[in-house]
Amino acid sequence: MSRGRRIAVWVVVLVVCAGAGAFVASRTDPFSPDVEDGASPTPTLTVSPTPEPTRWAFSMRSRSRHDLYVGGSCATTWVLRTTLSELETGTLAGEGDAVRQGPAVCDTPTAQVEAETIQVIVTGLRDGDTIRLVLREAGREPAGARDLGGFANTIADIELVFRDVGTRARTTETVDRSDGNLGSYMSITTATLACRSGCP
Repeated sequence: MSRGRRIAVWVVVLVVCAGAGAFVASRTDPFSPDVEDGASPTPTLTVSPTPEPTRWAFSMRSRSRHDLYVGGSCATTWVLRTTLSELETGTLAGEGDAVRQGPAVCDTPTAQVEAETIQVIVTGLRDGDTIRLVLREAGREPAGARDLGGFANTIADIELVFRDVGTRARTTETVDRSDGNLGSYMSITTATLACRSGCP
């Protein structure tokens, strides 16, 4: 076959192939059925709602006393009511003001300015049916005032352990520690937890 005829045959083959390709392309959708106009499919996002924390009504009453080495003592009573939030992780947190119930009762007169409220931060952790709470002072009013009965001096040592917690629990904690000057601080704290929402 001459060179010219070979070229002519190849030209015919290429034209036929091009025509076949165009014919197939005209009848074929290059995109999958769920894709419109060549746009990428929009992924479907499933957003799980954030669970609401369990809310606990927390209340405590603490009777405290400062016994002086030289003799005599001062006693006070404090009440705190607040709400604690319990997250899925089992951690609990809240804060509130402990309010002094009446003036300090002292064996000898004192001219010192008494604290009227003590801001308390409450944190804790649930372990099964047991909830443990600890307290921390975050401030007081009036600023710089003293707690003559010693409640403020025992706050950091108070650990409230609620056992067999259902929707309500109660516990009592006694703290007795040195005042660093041969005297002592003592507090007896009774506390309750009552579930208000999201109860287990």
